[in-house]
Amino acid sequence: GVELREADLTDRPSLTRAFAGCQAVISNAALFSMGNQSWEEHLRTNVEGTTHVFDAIAEASVRRVVHVSSIAVYRRSFIHRAPMAEDAPMWRADSPRWPGRAYPISKALSEQRAWQLAAERHLGLTTVRPSVIYGAHDGNWTRRFKQWFAWPLVPIPVCAQIPMVHAADVAEAIV
Repeated sequence: GVELREADLTDRPSLTRAFAGCQAVISNAALFSMGNQSWEEHLRTNVEGTTHVFDAIAEASVRRVVHVSSIAVYRRSFIHRAPMAEDAPMWRADSPRWPGRAYPISKALSEQRAWQLAAERHLGLTTVRPSVIYGAHDGNWTRRFKQWFAWPLVPIPVCAQIPMVHAADVAEAIV
């Protein structure tokens, strides 16, 4: 019951055409690469891309959006093992830009922008924050896991807590 349509994230008219006649849009476009830490590219794709998507959604008169975010939006210390609430502090625009933070900060800014635009345009918005997503077409985690588990011994630190979810389960939850 879901129709897939493709458009260029940087081309708002193509997004508007793709969204025309839709009842809802799942906004899932984002840049994540374990080797790519380009701040400009992450901000352009994840934040500006979200703005283009929400502008096109409004232009196409779509009223419902599911924005796929990430648990990476939280400024969480990995030393703290306590459960985290949905209103836990998130990364902000003024958060220190250390190596490895391009994705989490840009995703937090993307989600914050999504909520701002949804409020301005009176859109129904649901945000989902999955953990590490893996699956058949994943070029990041799945490839790494295959490499790691090919070793005779895989050292995993005791403090490592890597919550994972399969892409099919995320898709089913969103639908």
